[in-house]
Amino acid sequence: MKAAPFALRREQFAALAQGGGGPSVVSLLADARLSRTLQLVKHLAATQASAAAVFALLVSLERASPGSVTRVLRHPSVGAWALRVAAREAPAAPGLHRITLAAAVDAREPVTVEVFRCDVTIPGMGTVLLAEPGKTTVTPVAGGTRVGSATIPADWRRGADRWRPLPRVTVGTRERPATFILDDWAGEDEPPSLRPDAAAVPATWRTALDSAWHVLTRHHPATADELPRAIKVVTPLPGGTASPVSGTADAAFGCVFLSPPADPVTAAASLAHELQHTKLIGLTDLFPLVSRDASRRYYAPWRTDPRPASGLLHGCYAFAGVAAFWRNQRRAVAPPADRLFAETEFARWRKAVAEALAELRAGNELTELGRQFTGLLADTIAGWLAEPVSRTAVAAARRLGSEHRGTWLSTNWGTHRQPDVDGLARFTG
Repeated sequence: MKAAPFALRREQFAALAQGGGGPSVVSLLADARLSRTLQLVKHLAATQASAAAVFALLVSLERASPGSVTRVLRHPSVGAWALRVAAREAPAAPGLHRITLAAAVDAREPVTVEVFRCDVTIPGMGTVLLAEPGKTTVTPVAGGTRVGSATIPADWRRGADRWRPLPRVTVGTRERPATFILDDWAGEDEPPSLRPDAAAVPATWRTALDSAWHVLTRHHPATADELPRAIKVVTPLPGGTASPVSGTADAAFGCVFLSPPADPVTAAASLAHELQHTKLIGLTDLFPLVSRDASRRYYAPWRTDPRPASGLLHGCYAFAGVAAFWRNQRRAVAPPADRLFAETEFARWRKAVAEALAELRAGNELTELGRQFTGLLADTIAGWLAEPVSRTAVAAARRLGSEHRGTWLSTNWGTHRQPDVDGLARFTG
């Protein structure tokens, strides 16, 4: 298993910076993250004797069944695990045993691993219930794979006694499908601020994601082209919040965390938003866009707290995607109220992104590539600012922006988190 070098051509970088990129570029970013995960695993094997022995099993599995290990390494929880363990210099062998188990089940190859609990999470597949922890033999048998005291069906997507597969949701049409794993991160260290809903009902999420996918394929084809290349996993979050919640985690490339959406358009907008975050996460695996010593905090028109330069850049890119979504959606809706809402969202976020980019570019915390990236994104937004929008929508957008600034100031003014006053003053109403 080799970690290959990656590079973007200038036109690919420019396409990403302008808000798009296309399926092939998004696939390249996903491959680059796979390479990073593999490098981290190799580092762990090189620095921990107990991990080296397990890594040798992975190498033999990949030789016996090419692709079996790399499919497991692509899973977001594996990338997050590798980064966490490397950063903490924690023992890697327990996690590597689970990765080896997953690859062996995928490849249907015999191997002996060690498990450390009876309910064993197999990354990207599900949970197997064993009689006891310890040395466990994986053996191909008729109709499946024997794992200790349990048998996982050959089609491991099907449930069985002592085997609970992760639900997989396929949406769309035969001509244009998309498949997502619903992963509740059982047995994993999920991102601390994003607690999965272990009681999520797969059928409910199948309906919600299918409806969102219909919106994307019908009215946002470029987003629909990119999304399945970047996002493979959806982690449901609990409902009950005042507004829908969505998020991504830098370490878990390919996973989107979503609370139950209010409607198909809201779900589609959330997916478009998180796709942009995912692409920028992948790009910054390859190139630093913000200086390492950046320390200033900025006002962000979409947050209640002051943001560092990296956070503001992420917000600019994600909300450029939101503006693009509503730019297209306003042409797709017929009821006047829906059209006004879409126009207002477009007017609000194009202006917010333009102002935030100007503030970010006025400082000195971007790298040279960061300046190129934000310059190209600013050019895209400038074109959108010239597009006609109804006066009513512009007025509503201006009011929402002013209300946000007022709330932000009342929360943050005078605290240690206060950003540069002159910078905030440049945000006009």
